[in-house]
Amino acid sequence: MNKKLIDALVEDLQPVKRPSPWAATRLFLVCLLTTLIFAWLMRGNRMLAADPTLTLWSWLKLLPFALGAVACVLLTCDTTIPARHTKRWTLALLITAALILISFVTAGLMSPDANVLNPSALGCVRSIVIFAIPPLAFMLWFARQRATTHPAFAGACAGAAAGLLGSLAYGMSCRIDGLAFISVWYSTAILAVAAIGLLLGPRILRW
Repeated sequence: MNKKLIDALVEDLQPVKRPSPWAATRLFLVCLLTTLIFAWLMRGNRMLAADPTLTLWSWLKLLPFALGAVACVLLTCDTTIPARHTKRWTLALLITAALILISFVTAGLMSPDANVLNPSALGCVRSIVIFAIPPLAFMLWFARQRATTHPAFAGACAGAAAGLLGSLAYGMSCRIDGLAFISVWYSTAILAVAAIGLLLGPRILRW
């Protein structure tokens, strides 16, 4: 009886496909394009109405969020493969992004015109969270197709990546360039989306 049951269970088993080395790259590009298109649909011409005199800084302020997004997407992919070890350069990328953001916070709060309590703060957080919804949904769907052994951590990584992508998209249309404002409120939105991913992970990614 037991032998027949075992034979029935293994009858349709297929070899596990090796994960594509380009899976993380494709995932990042799809999520980035999805976020940018969604942000453009929501904010229209404000995505393209940058002041030419602020172009360089307008891009530099997005650097930690871009680096963090790449690192968190890679972490999300790694968590969906059992026994997969995170590459050192991924962690180095994440640490670099965190250090740049910390330097933003320090420099911003030491500035006499820090302007952290800007009336636009709530709208900033809300917009980033909204922009993060499409990439979060896509990354959770991606992780669902695989076999994550740590669903809560995978969900949190997906949430952090989505929040960082949302910050990247919002930052392209936001004209507030204060270091303190960017550091405090963008980070608040990213943590909020990461918390959402942490809560959704165990429910959506469990086997």
